[in-house]
Amino acid sequence: MLTLTFLGTSAGIPTKHRNVTALAVSLINPYSKSKNVPWILVDCGEATQHQLLKTPLSVMQLALICITHVHGDHCYGLPGLLASMAMSGRKHPLTLIAPQAIADYLAAVQATTALMISFDIHFIAIENRVQGDSYQPVTLDLTDDHQLQIDVIALSHRIPSHAFKFTQQLSKKTLLTEKLTELNVLDKRLWGKLK
Repeated sequence: MLTLTFLGTSAGIPTKHRNVTALAVSLINPYSKSKNVPWILVDCGEATQHQLLKTPLSVMQLALICITHVHGDHCYGLPGLLASMAMSGRKHPLTLIAPQAIADYLAAVQATTALMISFDIHFIAIENRVQGDSYQPVTLDLTDDHQLQIDVIALSHRIPSHAFKFTQQLSKKTLLTEKLTELNVLDKRLWGKLK
């Protein structure tokens, strides 16, 4: 099950009660006690990491960031979030799907602020996913038996902007019932427990 956690829904500037744009997409209820939940961040407006502190989501489990477009209320929080992840000791790679301008923005911030990132960022430029009139989807392995297909959809806005569609692909594990019978495991209640 995918769960949406709205971290910010204000447009342009934050208000007293609404932060600028950010959305967490997680595999299970983000208010459960588990910290080992892979999740995705769509947009990263200013102060997104402050909003994350109000949830049990861990930046160590952040698998993917998608940025819809380069307006500041959708991306100004990205360098700070990446810096905090590095300072928290993150080592495993992160995938980032965004307009090419976001890679340029991050390079400029790194060059001018000595931003150190301790993990690899697998950057996927949206412009490079265009094939004919559509975009090639991206597939991301979240767990051993859980994949997401990410489709990019062009939107109408003052500047190039995109939506992201997530399609879950769950592996259905099946029991080898012939093998269980062969091994003399005949109680079907045990089969259910094994599965």
